[in-house]
Amino acid sequence: IDLTQFPATATPTIDLTQFPATATPTIDLTQFPVTETSTLVPSETPISTITATPTIDLTQFPATATSTLVPLPSETPISTITSTPTLVLTPTNTAIPTPTGPYVLTDIIPSTILIDETTSVTVSLLNVPASGYASAEITCTYNPVVLEANNIAVGNVFGDDPASAVFGPQNGSFIVAIAGSNGNRATTNGIAFTFDVTGLTIGQSNVECTARVSSDGTLENISYIPDSLTVIDNLPSPTPTVIPDATVNGQVLAGKPVTIQLFDLSDNLIASAVADANGNFSFTAPGGDYVILASAAGYLDAQGSISLVGGVTRTMQTVTLPAGDIDGNGVIDQFDALTIGMNYNLSAPDIADLNNDGIINVLDAELLADNYRLSGAVTWQ
Repeated sequence: IDLTQFPATATPTIDLTQFPATATPTIDLTQFPVTETSTLVPSETPISTITATPTIDLTQFPATATSTLVPLPSETPISTITSTPTLVLTPTNTAIPTPTGPYVLTDIIPSTILIDETTSVTVSLLNVPASGYASAEITCTYNPVVLEANNIAVGNVFGDDPASAVFGPQNGSFIVAIAGSNGNRATTNGIAFTFDVTGLTIGQSNVECTARVSSDGTLENISYIPDSLTVIDNLPSPTPTVIPDATVNGQVLAGKPVTIQLFDLSDNLIASAVADANGNFSFTAPGGDYVILASAAGYLDAQGSISLVGGVTRTMQTVTLPAGDIDGNGVIDQFDALTIGMNYNLSAPDIADLNNDGIINVLDAELLADNYRLSGAVTWQ
């Protein structure tokens, strides 16, 4: 660039039209100091002193495009750039995400039934905050042409013996209101309630349960995940595989007749038996997980958890029940001894006759004394 062509007081103009369209212009920026005034001497008497730092807009020269530079009077040349924009597409996730906060889950198993067949629906509160809920109002809807709802049973998410009210079912919906009693709150995940649905006609119906919960006397909505049920006319009839029941046996020792009971995990009685005079017992039950209990009048219980496999015999360990729990409160103490004293030399009440000899006396007190202050059920495996 021949700087001698610029008067001392003028602003230099760069004629960019001198650069071919396909060439990359080269500017020798070393001739322009950034922080001080330079005096340029091109082998003759100094012509001018440049006090300004020229600005070259290098963004006007694309690396791959051809630029047409049009100089304008007293202005910076403008570059016309033609480019193709890049479109970035973000995929949309159509799956229903699991809520990160509290929500109510509706679960139907199985999801396909026959006409006139019934299945169970479980409605649970999940992701319950540690502060808990004092109550919940849960509204369930379904297609009343396809399904009929009944047998609503409140669960234990609000603790034992909650206060509850049910409105409906009618016109394909019902409301279940549950509040913890005696200060109980829902503080962990659990089942709010269950209900049955019966297939009325061929079709499919969503079963959607939404909830409003109360932490401090104000109801607020929480998220929910619904389920669906399909009703069909008939199903293939495969040949069923018959699985034999399991057998449970063992020996329980006590001075009174012993009763053995088997409960499922919902506290339903599945099977029971009375031990013989030597305490031996045996009964059958389907395979599954159970709680087994041995009891005798005036004695502490024995209790254990067992898993049964169809066709397999489970032999329980021999266990002795402690005598003395006459009032049946799970503790052998002075109140039980007092019952013996109040009925001394009598035959009733029978529960105080611990040795079962027909009379209440010191021999019964002796049995009680051997287990004095014991409490709770004996662990049974």
